[in-house]
Amino acid sequence: MDFSRSTYQKADWAWLPENILFVILTEFFLLSDLICFGSVCTRWRSVCKRRLEEMNIQANMVFKRRLPMLLIPTSDRPESPRNLYSLPDGQIYDLRLPVPYNTRCIGSCHGWLIFIDPISFMLTLFNPFYFGNEKGTIKLPPFSAAMDFSQSERSCDVFSEYYICKAVLSSDPVSSPSYAVMLIYGKYRDLAYYKSGDESWTCLDGNGLIYDLIYSDGHFTAIDLCGELFVCDLVPNDPQLLSISAPLYGPTDSVPRRYIVEANDGITLLQVVKSFEFLPISNGGIVSRTIGFSVYKLGREREMFDWLELSSIGDAALFVGDSYSCCVKASAFPGIIPNSIYFTDDYRGFSAAYCKNLQFKRPIDAGVYLIRERSVRRHYDPDDDDDDMQRGLPPHIWITPTI
Repeated sequence: MDFSRSTYQKADWAWLPENILFVILTEFFLLSDLICFGSVCTRWRSVCKRRLEEMNIQANMVFKRRLPMLLIPTSDRPESPRNLYSLPDGQIYDLRLPVPYNTRCIGSCHGWLIFIDPISFMLTLFNPFYFGNEKGTIKLPPFSAAMDFSQSERSCDVFSEYYICKAVLSSDPVSSPSYAVMLIYGKYRDLAYYKSGDESWTCLDGNGLIYDLIYSDGHFTAIDLCGELFVCDLVPNDPQLLSISAPLYGPTDSVPRRYIVEANDGITLLQVVKSFEFLPISNGGIVSRTIGFSVYKLGREREMFDWLELSSIGDAALFVGDSYSCCVKASAFPGIIPNSIYFTDDYRGFSAAYCKNLQFKRPIDAGVYLIRERSVRRHYDPDDDDDDMQRGLPPHIWITPTI
């Protein structure tokens, strides 16, 4: 076959059929890639604009890959999608992401949400920024311990999706196929893990009462009720929880809410302790309201690591909540307040397995705590006209966009 210049015509890629160009674009999930695609020529720009309109992305929307956004409901219908709330500009981004608010979300990591099905107890990793592409959904094996709990409590009106308190993903499962998931589960808040390729979950032996969990510096790090820190490396065949710090006891008359956060340097670990008060509401129940935070840095004291209280975190801003916790450099994100802690409402833990309505109240306990001023401001707060709708919603979710 003769491929000489006289018989071979160079392809004119600009005039590929629009349906083919559109299919190619559905494989792009980074805005930078879409912009580069649209800059090739006028025709490709037109196709790119159509794709952005399909994704509900507008020119005034700003996404930062390390800055969390709030995933919020769009209406009071359980099957309704969610929108994003941008903290720096206080704007709601009407993306209508396919994340129904009545689906139990047990974690948010690297832009991926972790869900549990209340019937099959199968866990699902879901990235809403894949906009429906099958690459954004990964099925994990069912968690048999939750199934056993459901069967043992058949005589009760039990909500087994709350058997799992929190789940954490080690890395992006698409870019790092050798990922792992660890979760806190059950009345005694024990740990279990799954490594990609495993056929089932493995439960860890330990003391239980784990209250928060992150993945940091190549291993999972957990903190318990008393503020003691543990690490777990899943590389060995028989992973164990190892204590690396002394406890950090709080007031004897209360049970503080604790979070563990990795500082901006990727090495230092912070323990964030939330203080709250309980207030009566009109229906005769009570709700909790955050009144302050204390921050501690892990430091070495003699033979063991100990916790050192910080009066300031400088240019850092912390984000804490059941779904996700992180630390960012405030000066890198105009509009983010330095020396502050952004927080969301939390689930009420395992108790919701027996009393689901504890989770579904208006999420008024969300805001930003200013460390120097020792005061709380609101960030996203629904309009007063929406109060009745908001009482039926679970806590909002921190999520870092991957677009």
